[in-house]
Amino acid sequence: MMDRRGWIGASDAAVIMGDSPERILQLWREKRGEAEPPDLSDNLAVQMGRWLEPFILDWHARHCGVEITRRGEVVRDQSRGIPLQATLDGWDGARPVEAKALGAHTSRKSAWARYLPQIALQAILTGAPGAALSYLRGNEEWIVLEYERDPEYEAALLGALRRFWDCVQSGEPPVPLPAPPAPPPRGVVEYDMGASNAWAYHAGVWLETRGPAALHAVAAAELKALVPADASRAWGAGVEVRRDRRGALRIREMETEADTEENGNE
Repeated sequence: MMDRRGWIGASDAAVIMGDSPERILQLWREKRGEAEPPDLSDNLAVQMGRWLEPFILDWHARHCGVEITRRGEVVRDQSRGIPLQATLDGWDGARPVEAKALGAHTSRKSAWARYLPQIALQAILTGAPGAALSYLRGNEEWIVLEYERDPEYEAALLGALRRFWDCVQSGEPPVPLPAPPAPPPRGVVEYDMGASNAWAYHAGVWLETRGPAALHAVAAAELKALVPADASRAWGAGVEVRRDRRGALRIREMETEADTEENGNE
């Protein structure tokens, strides 16, 4: 217990970067030795997550084609003037992997916002190029979100952790700060969308129009290249090209005499 009080852990980073004044103050009191951490031995969600963690890591290894090592390894660093530590759930050979079991209605956006500080600090402490959040959403979906190192976000993260630690040492209660812009996650799981009717429809349209669209773009470029440099307008074969005031060339289909008469009668 005393050992944990002397360090800011990766899970602590998620609290410090959160928007709950109560949770931040509770963590501050724990680090100062003024309060005990809550007893989670009867917390169903927490205990279920602990039981599922090995399974999630094994599932990640199987479906991502990696070996998970360094399970439960503690990594520490004090070189930045802050006592930082992280307990790794696992390591896929290149980066930390954080395993979570989340509720069925947890959105990717909320999962990413909640655990980004934790996995970003793991990447910092291990010197890895990134980290992965591998989680179950309910009992039907496995999701992996990938963090790639972001210097601006990490500077803001370390700044917030340093301010919190200064409060621990000074006795001044911390307050939540606006969260810095979060780098977007990158998904790494492959999905077979063959059973989706919407996917099949739009894929068919894309395949059918791919050739004509490419030819259209080539023809437009060639027509513009044929326009004399001093021309304000060039036309022929049902197509005209006009040069606007900025010098850009615009292509359009020429109106036929029937179109002109019809427009004039409206």
